[in-house]
Amino acid sequence: MMRRPSRIVLALALASGCVECYAGGASTVDPPAHLRVVTVPEQARVRVDEETVLDGRVTSVEPVRLRVGAHQLSVEAEGYFPHDMTLELPSGETTVEIRLRPLPP
Repeated sequence: MMRRPSRIVLALALASGCVECYAGGASTVDPPAHLRVVTVPEQARVRVDEETVLDGRVTSVEPVRLRVGAHQLSVEAEGYFPHDMTLELPSGETTVEIRLRPLPP
């Protein structure tokens, strides 16, 4: 006969994020999303959810770690129209290429 875990064991397992300790299977928590942003021009500023992350030279090489779900992406550079979009990121790596349009002379 299999005994059911006590409420204290369940509470500790859930509080520690160790769902598989209780469930005996894989965790229900999604692995993080990794967003790689390749920009043209390379020096464009990349913002995710209103926070400046880095410039395009860095985000094209080193992806940004984010939670799974919707995020607001903004890319801007002097002399170019800005580009804003909403992304629904799954777990794993997503690559987005943004080619900014130059402002007219």
